[in-house]
Amino acid sequence: MKKIMVVATSTEHPSLHDYEFVRPVKRRIEKAIEKEHVNMTVNVEHYTSLTAREPEGYAALVFCGSALGDNGVLDHAGDFGWLRDFHGAVVGICVGASLLSKVYGGDVRECTEIGPYVVETDPRDPLLGPLNGKTVYEIHLLAPSLPSGAEKVAWPGQTGTGKNGTEEEGTGAGGEMRRRCDVQAFRIGSWEKALETDDSGRVLPRYGVLFHPEVRYQVFFNSLVEMLAAHF
Repeated sequence: MKKIMVVATSTEHPSLHDYEFVRPVKRRIEKAIEKEHVNMTVNVEHYTSLTAREPEGYAALVFCGSALGDNGVLDHAGDFGWLRDFHGAVVGICVGASLLSKVYGGDVRECTEIGPYVVETDPRDPLLGPLNGKTVYEIHLLAPSLPSGAEKVAWPGQTGTGKNGTEEEGTGAGGEMRRRCDVQAFRIGSWEKALETDDSGRVLPRYGVLFHPEVRYQVFFNSLVEMLAAHF
């Protein structure tokens, strides 16, 4: 039986922040497993339990977001070099996306988005494609750069900059103009290439997602579980 680990990134764990950032992700994954009728389980661990070892038997790791301004996990990015060789998929949400960017040589900069925003996504991507043109929820003070070798798969909507644009004034869900963070999501690797590789060398994609898909979008997690089932 394959497992999915939901990783709490808050400085303190357990904490009340788990109800906002961790448990909703776990519930979404559990619903996806039930919908897809796959033989997988989900458990929660704190990031400090992973800094010295690579977990075994996991199809995916999902690094959750944390409370606004709680970015201490980024100070431990150097302890997660093993993620490069981890064979399963990795999803980093909010501060988890910044952690993933740093692990792969990217940077993190100040960029605040709080509330509902519209994003555009690569329609070919199985996880992000269904969210093209949708309103997503964001709550962060920092944002990742695009790491070397990564592909941008989500960017600000309604800005006129398109996929290759830079940080611009964007339109919020209520029509107001607000500063946007250029990299809304990135992907390293591809599902197609993973299928072409034998099991011993197979490494599934990594996703850094700046917004919170667990707010409103079950389809994101359904697609994740569906793709995992197809590759294991």
